[in-house]
Amino acid sequence: MKSSNPPLDRNQPVEGMWLARHRDSNAWYHIYPIARSKQTSVLHVVRHQMVNHDIPKVHYHLYKSSGLVPDLVKIFFKGFFTLLSYDIKFIVTFNPVPWGTVAWILAKLFRKPIILGFIGADFNHYLKNTKWKSFLLYASRHSDIITVTGKNMKDYFEYIGISKDKLFVYPHCVKDDLFIDSTNEQSSFDVITVCNLIPRKRVQDIIRAVSCLKQKGKAINLCIVGDGEERPMLENLSKSQGVGDNVHFMGWQTNVLFYLKQSKLYVQASSSEGFSISLIEGIAAGLIPITTKAGSEEDHIKHDFNGFFFDVGDYISLASLIEFSLKEENYKRIRLNVLKQREYFRTENAINICNEIIERIK
Repeated sequence: MKSSNPPLDRNQPVEGMWLARHRDSNAWYHIYPIARSKQTSVLHVVRHQMVNHDIPKVHYHLYKSSGLVPDLVKIFFKGFFTLLSYDIKFIVTFNPVPWGTVAWILAKLFRKPIILGFIGADFNHYLKNTKWKSFLLYASRHSDIITVTGKNMKDYFEYIGISKDKLFVYPHCVKDDLFIDSTNEQSSFDVITVCNLIPRKRVQDIIRAVSCLKQKGKAINLCIVGDGEERPMLENLSKSQGVGDNVHFMGWQTNVLFYLKQSKLYVQASSSEGFSISLIEGIAAGLIPITTKAGSEEDHIKHDFNGFFFDVGDYISLASLIEFSLKEENYKRIRLNVLKQREYFRTENAINICNEIIERIK
């Protein structure tokens, strides 16, 4: 088993390993800036399949998925033999439960620096409310870098004693082709939401807001991109609320931009998030965000400046914010600020932050 080598010249790019599992859109956003970093010569990616979009400097090490427990064993051994076979200098992982735990164990076995990433469910559920808490605290204190989604998470880790030097807000980014300049004046939809149709996303609140507005004589078209266990319930709700013709269920879509280009407002009604990639995609496309404070949204959105906040479950307030945002003078003012603020989510910014992260552990 290889031992750790002495620190290298900080200007010399090195090989790294990324081990985790996400849906392809999320995997791309995590992998791309690390792979594109000037500090990375090759990024060895250990997962169950290739990401749908090409990423430079990536070498895949794939295993065949056959279920959670078998996959945990497979990803461990695939990572183990990858570390034996290549001169890897650092390991990156996300979702400490369960995939990040595998990467963390491998990092300790091979004495490699590890970048341990927390996202929404890791922080809001596993770290705070489950039997995993003790291990996650231990792993965090014995990792080289902790990445988080925003100030809320960062403050928590500082509170429990993690050094500021080890904490980075991970650079959220989306593909550059999402940064469109369309005025959205010919929109087919007033509102769009893109998500899994599961309980914590609370899509029913958006439907009820559309119903409230219809009762006031304002017909709002809502586009729902996504699928999941709650779809039958949500379809029945839209009909019972009298907005069956106003709510459009599009199911899973690979080309989300097509629907974003036809929309004006992006609504997130979630009770719990880290910082949603779908929300960022909406902002990048120039949509005004109206969202709950479910995660790190306040780090990037200022109420009545470049978006709006409403309380979880308060669909009456959501209806008022939709109505307010669609008034021409308000829409133009807020959207102008969205277009200015969205530059933070460019891939170039993410790559620059990853340069700093990797340089810190070399």
